[in-house]
Amino acid sequence: MGSFGSGIFDNDSALDVRRDVLDYILAAIKEFIEGDDFGVEDVDSTMGYIAMLTAVLETSQCSEIKPGDPRLLVFLKSMGQGGGPTTHEVTRWKKTILQVYDDEIDELRPDPDYKVEYRANIVAAFSKLEQQV
Repeated sequence: MGSFGSGIFDNDSALDVRRDVLDYILAAIKEFIEGDDFGVEDVDSTMGYIAMLTAVLETSQCSEIKPGDPRLLVFLKSMGQGGGPTTHEVTRWKKTILQVYDDEIDELRPDPDYKVEYRANIVAAFSKLEQQV
């Protein structure tokens, strides 16, 4: 279709780039979390991808389209192609990462303050992501 607005992501090309980036990040997250050997040492990398996913979702929105606008159908179709994760996926990821962190972090003998602060950062990162899905 081409462009359906003047925003950066109001065109097929930019939405294709968005989809490619999201697909890459989602695949990386799933590769870590769904791996048989996912452990506490994988949490840092996975959380890096979670933060990048949130940033992409926050900054790659299309301009507002009003109901009845003929561009709405095009917009909705484009958003359905390679969009972000589902709420269910994010909830599952959060549960998995926090469980692994809680079960295994003491093996690394972290400073007690670091342990609490990093866990709080994990929760905060997921809260931010949950607002985007």
